Amino acid sequence: MADHQPQLNLRQWDAIAHVLTGHGLAMGREGMLGGDVVSTLLAAIDRVRDQPIESEDLIEAVRAFDARIDSQLSADVAAAGRTARSIVDVSAAVGRLVVLSDLSAIDRHLARCAAAVIGIARSNIPVLMPVTMDGFVSQPTSVAHWLGALIEQIGRARDVVLSTWDAVDRSPMGAGAMAASGFSVDRARLARDLGFNVAVESTFDAVASLDWLGQAANAIDAALGPLLRFGNEVFTWFRIEPDAFRIGDWLMETASGIPQWSGPYGLVRLNGELEHVAFQAHVLAHEASSVTYGPQLATLARIARGVHAIAGEAIELLRQFAHFLEDGLIVNAGYFANRAGRSFSTSSDLADFLILEEHLAPGEAEQIATLTISRARDQGLEAAGITVDLIDGAAMMVIGRELKVEFEAISRYLAPRRFIERRSVLGAPSPATMRTFLTHRAQDEAERDARLSERRKRVQMAVLEMRTAGESMATELRESV
Repeated sequence: MADHQPQLNLRQWDAIAHVLTGHGLAMGREGMLGGDVVSTLLAAIDRVRDQPIESEDLIEAVRAFDARIDSQLSADVAAAGRTARSIVDVSAAVGRLVVLSDLSAIDRHLARCAAAVIGIARSNIPVLMPVTMDGFVSQPTSVAHWLGALIEQIGRARDVVLSTWDAVDRSPMGAGAMAASGFSVDRARLARDLGFNVAVESTFDAVASLDWLGQAANAIDAALGPLLRFGNEVFTWFRIEPDAFRIGDWLMETASGIPQWSGPYGLVRLNGELEHVAFQAHVLAHEASSVTYGPQLATLARIARGVHAIAGEAIELLRQFAHFLEDGLIVNAGYFANRAGRSFSTSSDLADFLILEEHLAPGEAEQIATLTISRARDQGLEAAGITVDLIDGAAMMVIGRELKVEFEAISRYLAPRRFIERRSVLGAPSPATMRTFLTHRAQDEAERDARLSERRKRVQMAVLEMRTAGESMATELRESV
């Protein structure tokens, strides 16, 4: 967080200059301030922009910016520059702009994570692995199918970030302290000039509501959650089956004095930090939803500071996790291939085989399959060791006759690869289905990229145009003196 804070202060300071410049230009455009006053004001704003203070507090920064402007202007010009605005709507606008910047960085690293997971999945479509349910082996699937859940969860997290962007992307400027100003300001035009999508229509809501900060905190929580769950899953696999994956060297550590100890302690630490930051974001979201009704300037400053700080930590953790997925997670395909059919993970298809091939009633088939598997377990066999005699013995107990199934037929049916290939419904793990799924998810990610890219560009262009306009007027003033 320490490395992030100076950048955050600079963004906040720049955002104050941006908002005040926009307000000054709007006042000049609408004839409330003369051109010479606007030029003098914007020149002062531009000079103060280059003198940032070291403060984490939003309100303190806005007050300091105003004080530095006042120190460079006559009392009349300084007072004119504060017409039709207040510290409340300015602070809320600045806070929203900084949150948008943080959401942009969060989404950028989530996009990296999604692309990395899709890449791993595409490389491991044919690689089989056993999957557990509540800690016990349930069925085999492919590594690509296993990763499909993470791909979907990251996609939904990005959707949360995008919907949060839309909620934050609303300008409170022109609301003043609450009831707006007696001077008529085109709030919709000012919102567009500042790079916001729209203005918050109710001026009371513009400065009284902090739910946009709560949504930002929830978006941070949503962004970290899927990565935390997956990181813990990989660590569990590594702890129980250390040959399942190769973890990046920078995450592997040894302990002095314990030569036999070596493990992905860096991944454990990363998971712990993900959990801590996600919890802090959750707490902030709750606090933002619990504030009293009406404008709360001190609360705005405190929660905004907290959200910005947690966002900085989250961005760094997302960067580290993206690096882990891109370069630090290698699947041991051979190891998984040897494990895919163990612990009777394909035996649920024995009942299906008896229904389809032997034309038994579902109830009879299920009883025979259950009894066969139970006896195989008692004899210490795996699914591949199920014999015709075991099936016939179970059939005699259930239906009073032997089935005489062919060993080759039942072996093929219970083979993990065949098990996977038969699962070809929408979203299932068959190779063809998985290729379609990954193609669709890559398209979804590209669409998300495009949607947020358009929003980023709008804000960036507004900042550029605003600064250019301010510098142009300041230059005109200098040349006229």
